[in-house]
Amino acid sequence: MFPPLSLGTPFTLFSIPHKHRSAKSLDYLKLMLSDYVNWYNNIRIHSSLGYLTPMSFRELAYKKVV
Repeated sequence: MFPPLSLGTPFTLFSIPHKHRSAKSLDYLKLMLSDYVNWYNNIRIHSSLGYLTPMSFRELAYKKVV
């Protein structure tokens, strides 16, 4: 059994309407994966990164190095 999903997360929103559907094409699958990766890296905050997005954390780390 899987743990319950939080409502409103992209994974939940992606999985509910598409639960019983397979990808119509490889291009559609690539688009859906691209949207998820964009959300994960640019919108979702991560507690292990000080509640920053991975891109924000990377930019901050880069500024500290340069």
